Amino acid sequence: MEKKEWVLGIIILSLLGVILALRNRFSFSWSDEAFYMAEVHRLYLGDKPLVDDWNPAQFYAVIIFPLYHLYVKWNGSTDGIYLWARNVYLLLSFGCAVIVFYIMRRRMKVGRCLGILAGGMIMLYSRANVGGLSYHNLFLCAYIMANMLLFHIISYKKEGIFNWKCKIYCLIVGALLGMAMITIPYLVLPVVIVYVILILMYKYFKSYFLILLLVGGGIAGTGLAYLMFLFSRLSVYDLMDNVKFLFMEKDHGTRSLFMYLSSFWQLVYSYGKYLLGIILFCIIVNGCCLLFRIKISQCKKEILYLVSGMVFMYNVYCYSSSHMSSYLIFGLFGIVLSMLLVRNNRNDRNYWRDYNLAWFYVSAIVVIVTFSMASATSDPMTEGFVMFSLMTIVLISQINAEWKSRWDWIRKGINLLIIFLMLGMTMYIRIFSVYRDAPLEEMDSMIAEGPARGLITTRLHAQQYSECMEVLHYMNAFEENKAENAFWVTKLAPWMYVGTNLKSGAPSPWRHTIDDPLLTLYYETHDIMKLKYILVLKDEYGEFQVANNVEGTNLTPNENVKDGEIWEEILENYDLVKFKCGNLYIRREV
Repeated sequence: MEKKEWVLGIIILSLLGVILALRNRFSFSWSDEAFYMAEVHRLYLGDKPLVDDWNPAQFYAVIIFPLYHLYVKWNGSTDGIYLWARNVYLLLSFGCAVIVFYIMRRRMKVGRCLGILAGGMIMLYSRANVGGLSYHNLFLCAYIMANMLLFHIISYKKEGIFNWKCKIYCLIVGALLGMAMITIPYLVLPVVIVYVILILMYKYFKSYFLILLLVGGGIAGTGLAYLMFLFSRLSVYDLMDNVKFLFMEKDHGTRSLFMYLSSFWQLVYSYGKYLLGIILFCIIVNGCCLLFRIKISQCKKEILYLVSGMVFMYNVYCYSSSHMSSYLIFGLFGIVLSMLLVRNNRNDRNYWRDYNLAWFYVSAIVVIVTFSMASATSDPMTEGFVMFSLMTIVLISQINAEWKSRWDWIRKGINLLIIFLMLGMTMYIRIFSVYRDAPLEEMDSMIAEGPARGLITTRLHAQQYSECMEVLHYMNAFEENKAENAFWVTKLAPWMYVGTNLKSGAPSPWRHTIDDPLLTLYYETHDIMKLKYILVLKDEYGEFQVANNVEGTNLTPNENVKDGEIWEEILENYDLVKFKCGNLYIRREV
């Protein structure tokens, strides 16, 4: 790849980064995005993982913790930390995009514009358009970088090159996969399965065995570092005694295999049923051709390609506002293209190798399987289609290079339209879709203090935030910023934990109503006397509206149930102080 081309790619991706940096200023979610930093803040205040925190998504916090600690030390407080987290993720995704652009251009021989598009797709991806360092974003960046670098290493190996630089790359790949496994521990299972298959097929892969060992060494090193941190805060007994609580949170319940497959099928079918019809047709046609040794003419493939392109455009038209549909539809289109490139020859065993299809299929399926186990909803499984979308770009480039006919200008025009629609759709969703806040055009008020300082939201939401900050100022002044006592906010405003040095007084920063039986269980193993402050928010605080996002509208996200043992404890042993945002209950001194 020429130096000028490399510089051009960096410039275009940098310009995209500037646009996204401006977008980072807008909107603030009181739920998911607020939760991600609240988990890290618990570590910062010295909480024991698994013992004090029972949320099953907590593992990623260890990876962010060093950066979080440096920011608070440098800044002097957690003020502005949510904007900082968004910008850190933007830099991370930019680095990932540069790696994708370089390797797809150099190793996979995609066209210049398509290579830049691939990098742009990585920067534009943010599941549900939730900003910041979410475990979804961290996982996907680490996983994609690991896959691309591993492909780069194997390409070197095929050229007969395996020097010290390649060995370092192998360790980096292992470290990245290790971080992805820490972020989403369910990744361990598919990775182990892949390792077992490769070991069983040793005679076919023995020339790559050293790569396998070095990558495994990188994974083991990262895992060892994580365990050292973990056991610096808790004992093996603590781990064994508390791990069972990770599976008790109602929002992260387990499901049967049938439910996994059913929810995944419903998701894919709802957004791509027309492309699924094309895929089924291609499977039948290719099966018949292989069975009866019939070869499909180039003209018929071109016609099928044009039809598939039209179906793709119709899918985009139907679901252009959904935050998850663009990559899913583009990925399904790539599966169609992979079937159009079949040569219909039983003796041709190079099909999967020539187009790197096995690489993309395995990588995508691993992500889909991982999130099918890790999530209580089907939406995160669409992250596997980011890998399929990268495959689509490779296959479009291959079709442009291999298919030659007098109708080239029509096919290339369709290609340009497909790429334009994909890029336009992803950019529109990334910029104008808002997760759990309000439409972008209504945001006119900048938050002036606290963890969300520097973010712009609506006047109403900024006022709600400011009124919640009054409670934090009251508690912080009362406690003189000491972390001896605990604070619990109910039902959901995780960002408030980040604005105080009081420890979290709940099993997790996520949703816990007053009558939640998990709270009662939590205080069987924790001292409720340390729970000095309980803030019961008014129902409407943190409300959000439809904003080009399927999440919809919820005007009472903090609707609560005042009942149960904890409520009886509050009535008996706490004094009430009323604030605009809700009722603050303070434990009486004994």
